[in-house]
Amino acid sequence: MKKQYSKFIIKRFYNLIKAFPILTIHDFYLSLEENNIIKSPKKLRSGQTILPNIANRILFKSIKKKSEGWYFLGIKHKGDNYCYGKIIIGQSSFIQGRPIFPGKRRWRIIHINNKNTINITLENVNKKLVLDEIWLIKIPFIEAWRRIRKRCKDFHHFKNSYFPNIKEFKKIWKIYNKELLSQSNNIAYESFNYKIWQNLIEDNTINKILKKNKKNKKFKYLIQDPSTPEIVEDDAFVILLKKGDSLSQNIFEILDYYLTLEPETKLISADEDCIDIHGKRFNPHFKSAWNRELFWHKQDYNNCWVIKSNYWNFAINYLLKKYNCLSFFSIITFITFSLEKNKKIDLIKHLPFVLYHNLQNDLKKNKSIIEKDQKFLFKFISNNSSILGNCTKINISELTKEYKIHWALPKKSLLSIIIPIRDKIEYLDACLQSIYKNDPGIPYEIFIVDNDSKEIKTKKYLREFFVNKSYNFKRKVYGYPGDFNFSDMNNIVAKKVNGNVILFLNNDIEFIRPEWGYELASNALRPGIGFVGGKLLYADETVQHAGVILGIGGVAGHAFKYLKKFKKGYFSRLSLAQELSALTGACLAISKENWNKLKGFENFHLPINYNDIDICLEARVLGLRNIFLPNVEAYHHESKTRGRPKGKGLKNWEKEKNFMIKKWGFLINKDPCYSPYLTLFREDFSKTMKLPKQIELRSSSIDKF
Repeated sequence: MKKQYSKFIIKRFYNLIKAFPILTIHDFYLSLEENNIIKSPKKLRSGQTILPNIANRILFKSIKKKSEGWYFLGIKHKGDNYCYGKIIIGQSSFIQGRPIFPGKRRWRIIHINNKNTINITLENVNKKLVLDEIWLIKIPFIEAWRRIRKRCKDFHHFKNSYFPNIKEFKKIWKIYNKELLSQSNNIAYESFNYKIWQNLIEDNTINKILKKNKKNKKFKYLIQDPSTPEIVEDDAFVILLKKGDSLSQNIFEILDYYLTLEPETKLISADEDCIDIHGKRFNPHFKSAWNRELFWHKQDYNNCWVIKSNYWNFAINYLLKKYNCLSFFSIITFITFSLEKNKKIDLIKHLPFVLYHNLQNDLKKNKSIIEKDQKFLFKFISNNSSILGNCTKINISELTKEYKIHWALPKKSLLSIIIPIRDKIEYLDACLQSIYKNDPGIPYEIFIVDNDSKEIKTKKYLREFFVNKSYNFKRKVYGYPGDFNFSDMNNIVAKKVNGNVILFLNNDIEFIRPEWGYELASNALRPGIGFVGGKLLYADETVQHAGVILGIGGVAGHAFKYLKKFKKGYFSRLSLAQELSALTGACLAISKENWNKLKGFENFHLPINYNDIDICLEARVLGLRNIFLPNVEAYHHESKTRGRPKGKGLKNWEKEKNFMIKKWGFLINKDPCYSPYLTLFREDFSKTMKLPKQIELRSSSIDKF
């Protein structure tokens, strides 16, 4: 019976292959030179180790020609190569490509014209590569279209029809290929078209608002030049407008609509762009909700403001009397501080609409204004140090004209560093050596949590670490038997520390500049600050972590991943201290006082993954800000090519992911520190053509309940 069943399954499998012809790795051969013609090619085999040519390329060719049609191509390899695959059909010059990460099968739709061979080139192959699989499966056009459409949803606004006409399909096919080609060696291709975005997204939303205009309350708006602010009549809203700049054509109708929905709003910031002398709009700036750290460090980060007039008037009177200083920066700083101090941060809103157009030639920063605002900010923070923290000085970058705020570190501060390990002592040694070599700038103690290390050299190293009298800091090694549980290990040891700041640190972190401890601790000890983290890099100087953005990859992704560390990122966000919803647990600091307000890492539902994101969000629920510091830099030796977990690890990861979606699903796809017009498909802050489900006034606060 079993044999008959097996024969039946085999027969069905071969019938499936006949219906949808399949090529595998054995149907391809390796060409050592790109123009090399092999008369009797040798078939590739699974697990074959291949060395690249002098151009760091590997070229495969199909042994047989394939008929015209749509195909599903998949490639899987092992090693450390973050390479890019280019597919060319026959002698065509048309490239169909995509990144090919190790350890994970990477798929894409390809099209074959006529009957041709398939040429696959892997580029940027710096080391030997182990090729596991190549799959080429013929599929019906409707399935190819379904997958192409799904991929492009983030870049194009679709109509309801699932069956495209030829013109629409060609357009989407072009977007699909450009998007995948954009990821070649991290060279960005802007598949986002701002003019199309205006027609499809902006105009569509504005038209809906205009249809509802009769139901909206009419508010009074007063235009003010921010360089010469004046007292205005009460019961109105002040709109700031610099000389030469312009406002959106429908700004008053849009504001009427949203203020009717939320009439208690006191302060609104909105998105903005640039405009040239011919009226062409470009360079849209899609922003986060209110982000005090960003505004403090880059005073012109927001130019578009709508302010309740009684708050405007009170700010002018107070600032003239107290500081004899008046500018739009000082006014916004004072109003936002007043609302936050009175626990009315929810009344500071961000409207994700482009309501302001900066004149193209008016982008230079006035040096005298920058210096005036610098002096004001220092004095203002100093006068409110019990609420804002003790500021020691504020520097101005000569290159970018941005601020760097330095915070005082209280006397007798102590940094308690907790490092979980399981063997791999070479990582721990590199981590500890980096701490010794790069002075943290603060006294510290180190607690190592050993999770069932088996190697003799590990036990020897830990014994020597504990008894070494040359170390002038307190140290302790704790044993943690059983399954790896990152959350529980850290929770247990965090109760035993002596410092007023706790640093949760992975064993594969290596600090690369001094004063990192001072920066983490001085920021963590500021009033109202939750977790603090820095910029983590791969060994090739590309970014591994610059904060966490919710929604990317289903739950969260690392901001600016794979971008070169010296880049400034989207509107300088890689180079600016800022508030973010979450940070990685690989290097995560918090004051002991605030840690005790939390319940610790979730050790039952999140023993391995997402525990860092979860507790950062819990901190935000308490009203604490999580801060990213770009000047704290360290290497994170986590594999750049680490694939998806397998087996039991995959099941656990899926459980943890589902737990996060169930708990934080209301927030995951609308991160207040991100914009609904930025993609959740990649981690580079690319703009998206996808229409948000809802465009609403956004607050920076989180209310879980």
